Amino acid sequence: MINSNLCECKLCKSIFTPRTNGGSPQKFCTKKCKNEFERYCKQYSNKLLDNNYISIKELKNLDIENKFYYSHNTFK
Repeated sequence: MINSNLCECKLCKSIFTPRTNGGSPQKFCTKKCKNEFERYCKQYSNKLLDNNYISIKELKNLDIENKFYYSHNTFK
């Protein structure tokens, strides 16, 4: 968060004023950025599955608190 009224988009890094009508804290400036981020996540998880780095069962039960990350050099 930049200040109390502005945020930085997690994807494109642009500064935006988040919505004020409730819901989860806004992370993306537009629906386009949110959809693009979700597309990247889907591509990444598909690569993990395709290369047998993770199973569907592990993906379903992913423990985010366990800081389960792979290096960006994992795929070539």
